[in-house]
Amino acid sequence: GGSDKLNTSVTLNKLTAGTRYMIRVWATDGSGVSQPIEKTVRTEDDIPSLPRLLRTARDIENGVELNWLPPVNPNGVITSYVIEYGTNSIFTTISGTVLTQKSLTHYNWTGPEFPTNYMRVRAVNSANTDTGTMSEPSNVLEFCLGKEKAPDEPTGLREVTEQASTTSVYIEWDESPPTTCDGVTWYELSYTMDKTCTCNVTNITTNNTCYNLTGLVEDATYYITL
Repeated sequence: GGSDKLNTSVTLNKLTAGTRYMIRVWATDGSGVSQPIEKTVRTEDDIPSLPRLLRTARDIENGVELNWLPPVNPNGVITSYVIEYGTNSIFTTISGTVLTQKSLTHYNWTGPEFPTNYMRVRAVNSANTDTGTMSEPSNVLEFCLGKEKAPDEPTGLREVTEQASTTSVYIEWDESPPTTCDGVTWYELSYTMDKTCTCNVTNITTNNTCYNLTGLVEDATYYITL
């Protein structure tokens, strides 16, 4: 009698991308098991999983030493890392990028002083996919560079006449550039009817660059210092 034809192929699923596997095949019948045949195969590369920035970045002279953990699933051979930095934690604008050499997981970064910088890292391998070769970004690290000093004097003090009244005046000024990691915390505004007196001092405890002076005397001249 005849016998059913056996399959001589199989699809192996749930393998890891960019990984070598040793495959062995045996034939069996009622008399026993044959010697195996062997073949080494390698799955195609895929985009790596994201790396993880460590919160133990160490300050160095005029910079910071970044350290990160490699992807849990490299899905191939990691060839480099891309460091992205910006001025906000959601990276609406990427200020610049740095491509590291080889697969090192640390980098001594020096960049612009102030304002606060935000960094994240992407892993790169040799995958050739429709979405590129870079991983999703890592967690975000926040740090600030620069030697702190007193702020420069404010500039551009001006009156907004459209919002003035007989007993109030609305003033604006330009924001002072940051000279500390926290930036300008508040402005001190003084106004008086006598140049020789620093009376009626008003402290603005926010970083607003405008203020509405109220309760003034009608038809009077005031001297304002910021």
